Amino acid sequence: MSGNQDSPDNTPKKQGYSTIILIIVLAVVYFGYKTVNHGEPSTIPDIPLSQAEAQNPEPPSPQDGQKPAAAPQDKPSDTTDQSAAASETKTPSEPEDEVKSVETAPAEESENAEEDKDQAASAPQEEQEQQAATPAPDSPPVLDIEKLAKPHSMGNPDAPLKITEYASFTCPHCAAFHKTSFQKIQEEYIDTGKIYLTFSDFPTNLPAVQASKVARCVPEQNYFNFVHLLFETQNDWAHGSDYQTRLKQDALIAGLDSKTFDACINSEDLQKAILSAVEAANKEKGVDSVPTMILSDGEKIAGNLPYEEIKKILDAGLAQAEKK
Repeated sequence: MSGNQDSPDNTPKKQGYSTIILIIVLAVVYFGYKTVNHGEPSTIPDIPLSQAEAQNPEPPSPQDGQKPAAAPQDKPSDTTDQSAAASETKTPSEPEDEVKSVETAPAEESENAEEDKDQAASAPQEEQEQQAATPAPDSPPVLDIEKLAKPHSMGNPDAPLKITEYASFTCPHCAAFHKTSFQKIQEEYIDTGKIYLTFSDFPTNLPAVQASKVARCVPEQNYFNFVHLLFETQNDWAHGSDYQTRLKQDALIAGLDSKTFDACINSEDLQKAILSAVEAANKEKGVDSVPTMILSDGEKIAGNLPYEEIKKILDAGLAQAEKK
């Protein structure tokens, strides 16, 4: 026989081996199936996702052929206790932070409310102060009566001889005196520092009172120029019914604005101050006519005297003053 053919003695041995192998395979399959379908499962306990699930766990659904397990009574599982405790437990810092935020918020709101209240209370006060400090555009100017009531002076305050002149702006003799003798007195005595002269209003009628009030309100540096202008133009304004219109024209030339002119010419307080000074001069110094000049030694020059006579009186007064 050829070496490639099996001998009759080998055939039963191969069949026996095949049977054993088949039995082993079947045994492995059987026990493997048994283990997979009927063995005790290794399960991981479910962890509830929320506190409600932890407190009310749902029973597991029964498998085929098994009875549902009885729901536990009054004995929650350890996993449930741990989950519930974990869901209710907070870190110690959380309550403190919440308390701080609750306490801080009202305090900040209270401070803000106080600041808003203070600002609201101060706003009207600031507006009132600004309104009081800033006059309305159409309101008349506020006059300083105490300052305006004081007569104006010219010359050296330390001059040896002092003179007070009383005159009325509507008085023709006063106008003549200023056009002639007064200019010479200014050149020889006032401008040279020998005499200090004060001009005191002594109005004799209503137009003269109005002119005196307007003159007190012109800019101080223009006062005596305005006095000279009123005497120079006396015939143009003093005797007509429209004298206030002419006075206003002269006042505007002297630098007085229209609103201040109206305030001055209508000021009763300024008029009272001027007339009070007239009354005092009449009672205390005996002034009863214009023009009148009273020297510091009491000497009186009444009327529009010729300049040479006035000069003699002034020189005598200077000589007497220099001896003192």
